[in-house]
Amino acid sequence: MRKELDKKEKEELAKKVEEQYAFKIDLALGYHLKDEKEGQKIFLYTGERMPAVPPAWVGLHFGTLVEGQFCPSIEGAMLMKEASKNVIQVGRKEMEELMKGGEIEDKAGLKGYVIARTGEMACPVVAREGRLASMTPKSRRI
Repeated sequence: MRKELDKKEKEELAKKVEEQYAFKIDLALGYHLKDEKEGQKIFLYTGERMPAVPPAWVGLHFGTLVEGQFCPSIEGAMLMKEASKNVIQVGRKEMEELMKGGEIEDKAGLKGYVIARTGEMACPVVAREGRLASMTPKSRRI
């Protein structure tokens, strides 16, 4: 089941994303969420109202709320170009390892959900125990 976010819920999402990534989301866009077993997936779309179409999946998958934290999707990480917090710059070889679903060493001592970036490429990762583990779904790995 999907639910369109009202103004207050959008503001709460914006606050969470800003606290975690120092990135301001566009409140003029439409946002809706869909409950999944791994968390609440957030989708964004243009327009004032959510399109009235049968499919449950409408819009661009922006990210997932997991245990109170926001984990961006690959597209969400790429949209968040101006994010300045919980972002780590990696080399091309390290990015390729992450896009394959692997892990790399965390030299910055980060925790939680992070965006790994190299040039125009971005990948959501989770930082734990001195490692950065890829959050790339199996279907999207290279």
